[in-house]
Amino acid sequence: MIYTLVAAVVAILLVLSGVLRAVMGFVVDAQFGQNPKSIARSLGNYKNTGEVIDRGLLHFALGGLTNMSKSMALITQASTDTLEEGY
Repeated sequence: MIYTLVAAVVAILLVLSGVLRAVMGFVVDAQFGQNPKSIARSLGNYKNTGEVIDRGLLHFALGGLTNMSKSMALITQASTDTLEEGY
């Protein structure tokens, strides 16, 4: 049961991180355009805003997949418990 709790926390953190990162990429792109110095100052080690947006969407997708695996674990556990009871 502890693994499903950890998976839920990880899923929430990944989704939040992905959304914030993607929004940050869009905002910086709208604010500064393609000025490399401004992007480096605002985003750190990323070369361009597209890379930030891609990483944000990747985090969002991984969070969704983690949440789906947690749900599958709960469904599998519920069906196993039902089979053990003889229903």
